[in-house]
Amino acid sequence: MRAQQDKQDKLRAQQAEAFNRLKKDYKDVFQSAAGQRVLDDLLFRAQIFQTTFTGNSKTYFNEGRRDLGLYIFKMVNVADPNIIAQFIFDNAKLKASRDGKD
Repeated sequence: MRAQQDKQDKLRAQQAEAFNRLKKDYKDVFQSAAGQRVLDDLLFRAQIFQTTFTGNSKTYFNEGRRDLGLYIFKMVNVADPNIIAQFIFDNAKLKASRDGKD
């Protein structure tokens, strides 16, 4: 019984280590200016800030794409919430300048 518990503990530790590496990778990739541009493109294409309902079966495709975008958004936020805060700030600033409110 103890050997089984040790195995489970080791597996949990490995999974936690892998998740922490993944979080660091997300942070490293998306905190750069290039990463911010890629994040902007991915989230725009995933339509995470708008409805994807079409009234037909294309909705399923759109929701799959949106779900992936939401996962990326969540992982970046888990890795470093400041990246998402900067992303939102930069996009709000860009929108204001486009609308002539800067």
